[in-house]
Amino acid sequence: MIDIDKKTRSYEFSEEVLVENPAPSDYALHQNFPNPYNPVTTIKYEIPSKATVQLNIYNTLVEVIQVLVNEEKPIGNYQINFDGSKLTSGVYFYRLQVYTPGRAGGFTQTKKFVLLR
Repeated sequence: MIDIDKKTRSYEFSEEVLVENPAPSDYALHQNFPNPYNPVTTIKYEIPSKATVQLNIYNTLVEVIQVLVNEEKPIGNYQINFDGSKLTSGVYFYRLQVYTPGRAGGFTQTKKFVLLR
């Protein structure tokens, strides 16, 4: 960053600032934003270890509408944009399922979201 003194027309550089983005310490699925949405929304999730991740969209009959993620992911914070422009208005669900090798149980969480036209 540069600090400018308008009176003397001199400048100096500010000190460096170290910004850390620590690895997540737990699994998390966040509420989408915006909600309700039309037609695009953002879904964020976090995984604390390398794992196989599935993120699916479901209708109210619990039918898979779209698979957003189905792959192995490293530790990290993730976000994905979901475009519901081909769907009708209504209530939908998104579910994060995480499978970690050598670990029983995994992680599953489901959230509700609303598409308004």
